[in-house]
Amino acid sequence: MPIYKNRVVQHILFWIGIFIFYIFSNASPELLRQSIETTLLKFPLLMIAAYVFNFWQVPKYLVQKKYMAFGISMIAIVLLLTVLFRVSGYYYLDKYCENGPYPFISLQDFPFYMLSFHFPALLMYFYKTNKMQEQEREKIHQLKREKISTELKYLKAQLNPHFLFNTLNNLYSYVITKSPKAPNMVLQLSEILDYILYKSQRTSVGLNEEIHTIENYIALEQIKYNDRLVVNFKKNICRAE
Repeated sequence: MPIYKNRVVQHILFWIGIFIFYIFSNASPELLRQSIETTLLKFPLLMIAAYVFNFWQVPKYLVQKKYMAFGISMIAIVLLLTVLFRVSGYYYLDKYCENGPYPFISLQDFPFYMLSFHFPALLMYFYKTNKMQEQEREKIHQLKREKISTELKYLKAQLNPHFLFNTLNNLYSYVITKSPKAPNMVLQLSEILDYILYKSQRTSVGLNEEIHTIENYIALEQIKYNDRLVVNFKKNICRAE
């Protein structure tokens, strides 16, 4: 399995991308150091928000349509993360604040904190949702392919014994009477069985082999029914230039 498909590696690469994004989200070179320090303080909280949101709040509340509990849990988590962020960087944030001490909790900044803390969580959620939908579509396609394969095998199980039984009876009668048709019947039956047992199991079969098998089948049925069977089989093969 390629290394980039490993879940642990995917999460590591995801968080490296998030870290770089948050650092350079402020375009001012003069504030690069401040951006790095702020991101380092906030980064563990971003990870907590992302994993709590995707592995607890969404499956426990949102998926089960417990919207009230989901909303309350979102508010509680954002408040908790905001408090942790302010406690961990209280004095650090104050030194960058020009208009006096930075407020411990500001309801005015609450929507900003909610978006800021849960931006990686939403990215992870949309990625997981898209991945699950792709897996579900692939699962449906696989089930359809298995259903078609099972139906074909069931059809072969019904058709082959009946066809083989009748053909062998006809062949037996022609061998007894020493009919010149017997050798051709043996060859045609052999080619049909070779196609059914081996060639049809391949991922692709040549068109000429398909047509030849149909012609053999018609010929054997024609021997069985004689003039009672009238078959119009037309073929027009166009070769690609």
